[in-house]
Amino acid sequence: GKTVTTLEGISILMYHPRYSPDGNFFATAGLKNNLRADSKLSGVANVWDTRSGKLAFSLAGHSGAVNELRFSKDSKWLATFSQDSTARIWDLLTGKAIAAFGGHEKGVYNGFLTKDNKFLVTQTFSGLARIWDTESGNLVGKVQHDSFAVNRNGIYTINPSKTGKYFKTVFYDDYRTIITETSTGRTVLNFDTRKDTSGFFVFSPDEKSIIYREKK
Repeated sequence: GKTVTTLEGISILMYHPRYSPDGNFFATAGLKNNLRADSKLSGVANVWDTRSGKLAFSLAGHSGAVNELRFSKDSKWLATFSQDSTARIWDLLTGKAIAAFGGHEKGVYNGFLTKDNKFLVTQTFSGLARIWDTESGNLVGKVQHDSFAVNRNGIYTINPSKTGKYFKTVFYDDYRTIITETSTGRTVLNFDTRKDTSGFFVFSPDEKSIIYREKK
């Protein structure tokens, strides 16, 4: 019930607080400017050392708001997903950006890194999920609804399995759910519209099975 550490260097506006898996870092998305009506919003991610409470890095480089951020499983990287239609990966040893991923039609608002840090998955407002090779920066594959070309059916949510070997996407219009193998972009399962996995779905810890609720 008592204060352990007070974090220094707080931005004007912060959101999406995240702890690193090892507990040594704490990060928030934020805005770099002073919020004047005539000033352009630019995103920043602030990272604190939880042991000292001091600001370790202020990761600036996005020209739009940072919509979400995710630590890697080993706590060495931080991925940021921005309204400027890009995602970036930052090295938490140096505070430098080590990769940037563009080519998105609209803002990037969610995603994740696989446990081995080999792949980054991004989710956009355009209704597409993309899989990227983090070393080469190449696009591995895309996930979209069958009706994407007609109505731009958007993604409601995206969730990875334990190591990120697979991930699920759920779409707005009919809650169709697609399970994708991350390393190849291969569709493993594609649930029809009679099956609603939006409210009840879980990967098993060994990533060999799933439990879902079937809509009657």
